[in-house]
Amino acid sequence: MLRLIGSRVLWAIPVVWGTATLTFVLLHIVPGNPITVILQGEAASPGLIREIRSQFHLADPTWKQYFLYLDQLVHGNLGLSVSTGQHVSTLISQSLPVTLQLVWVSVVFTLVLGIGGGLLATWARWRIVDRIVSIVQTLGASTPAFWAGLLLLIAFSFELHWFPATGSHGFKSVVLPAITLALAPAAMVGQVVRSSMREVLTEPYILAARAKGLSDGAVRVRHALRNALIPTLSITGVIFGGLITGSVIVEDVFARNGIGQLLIAGINGKDMETTQGVVIVVAVAYVIINLVVDIGYLVLDPRLR
Repeated sequence: MLRLIGSRVLWAIPVVWGTATLTFVLLHIVPGNPITVILQGEAASPGLIREIRSQFHLADPTWKQYFLYLDQLVHGNLGLSVSTGQHVSTLISQSLPVTLQLVWVSVVFTLVLGIGGGLLATWARWRIVDRIVSIVQTLGASTPAFWAGLLLLIAFSFELHWFPATGSHGFKSVVLPAITLALAPAAMVGQVVRSSMREVLTEPYILAARAKGLSDGAVRVRHALRNALIPTLSITGVIFGGLITGSVIVEDVFARNGIGQLLIAGINGKDMETTQGVVIVVAVAYVIINLVVDIGYLVLDPRLR
């Protein structure tokens, strides 16, 4: 296991470097002038403009800006935001808890709805239940997050007034965004669990467990479900990554002040330091999630150990 962790940490270095490089290149291709953002449309003397360009190294050649950025990144410095003048790490630390709250609540909804729906489809004695679950999962997987969010807002905020429409204060404010974010991944998990359970229930060791006199529930939960979750774990990294990136859209719909809103503001304001900082944090999160998934494989499947 230690060798696995060590190899994944080594692979994280080129992943983060590649992400940082690609982000740097794309942001320099996108049209726009950061100085305009800093001045906020106000007139400035040539001397002030030169001072701003010098402070943010905008007068340096692109290759020099690139190596300066990598040097800062190696030393854990994400730079200064050209929009606010604050450290990017400070802005991220203020926004990240809001996004993490949304993601973790979405994970709970994803697992409960996904695994529950998959088990219901395989456990139900009537085929109509299986078909209904299949239709619901298909709709959940194909519904755009922004459209589902608007429907939930109309139904539960504007009509029933059960949940606040916007904001990021209190548990009620995270329920609708979390459900919106969890719909598509929950449908994916449910489809994988359903197909995996059907395949596992035909295995010889399941027949042997039934021959020992175990109840149907014990066979499904203690033997079938554990092995059915192994294929589900293979898409966990993709699901977590989708939750993090999907939070950008969901936070915009529900006006939550998370890193999604911070990223959008950075892109719209040509704030390269902020945008690069958020992308790096997301890339590191991807690496950590995939490491946890690999360790989960070892826990669930002793053969890999």
